[in-house]
Order: sequence, then structure tokens, then C-alpha cells
Amino acid sequence: MAELTHYFYFSSAKTLMEQPDLEALLAQARRNNAAQDLTGLLLYNDGCFVQYFEGPPEAVTDLIARLHRDQRHRNMIRMTEGAVEDRSFADWTMGFATVDGQLALPGGFDLTWESLNERLDSNVKTYLRKIMQQFYRSGA
Repeated sequence: MAELTHYFYFSSAKTLMEQPDLEALLAQARRNNAAQDLTGLLLYNDGCFVQYFEGPPEAVTDLIARLHRDQRHRNMIRMTEGAVEDRSFADWTMGFATVDGQLALPGGFDLTWESLNERLDSNVKTYLRKIMQQFYRSGA
């Protein structure tokens, strides 16, 4: 089995993002992630991002470096990182949701706790579920 690692962080958008901005961000993330064998989830609420991604260690390290240079956000706070045995989001090059449900993006979903919980694989770690649940509640 190939070695896998993950990275999970919060950050703040430099400006509130509108639907076209988020569509472009999501398209870019999915394209790049597919090429790098990365999978994950991006949550957005009122200028705040929560992102979890997983994949080969070199690809994760490369993405972390690109995210630190990305001018669309600031104040990246790492929550967790490290080796994982299995992917939590194996079928998602980048799942996406907004808490307010105002933005209908291709491949996105309305972020209710029920819809998020349905989409989280059973192997998603308890701490990850709890943090995502708290993020949802902060914007609901």
C-alpha cells in the first residue's frame, strides 16, 4: 500500500469570496489534486476556510507550500498533519460546501450537519468529525 499523509488547517479569506471566485478556486483545486493524487474536503463560511487533504507525502508537502504562498487567504492555522492508513475522502478530488447554502457550485453540497455527516466516510477520524461539526455550528 502506498504511503499516505494528511494536512488539516483553518484560514481566513483576504476578502469575502463570491460564487465566481469559489468556482475558480474549486476548479483549480480539483484539477491540481487529480494530477497529484490528492483527495479532500474544503469548507467555506463567511470568509473562513477549513480544508483537509490527503495523499502521497510529497504531494501534500507541495500543496502546503503552495497554500502558504496563495494570496487569497491568510492566517493558516495547522490543526493536524501526519501519516494516515487510509483515505477519508477517497472519491473526492475536492468536496466543497458552504455553511449558508447560498452558493450552488458544481460538485458542492449544502452544508447541513446531516448532509456533511452523510458524506463523511465512516473511517473519518472522530476529531475530524468534531472539528467539522463545530465549524458547521459556528456558521449555522
